[in-house]
Amino acid sequence: MKSQQKYELGIRNYELRMKNALLIPNS
Repeated sequence: MKSQQKYELGIRNYELRMKNALLIPNS
């Protein structure tokens, strides 16, 4: 796997986690 692909997947993963954090606020 190219490091570029890995990097892009990591960013997408991060964005999804941020969206989930907004949808499900931590108490």
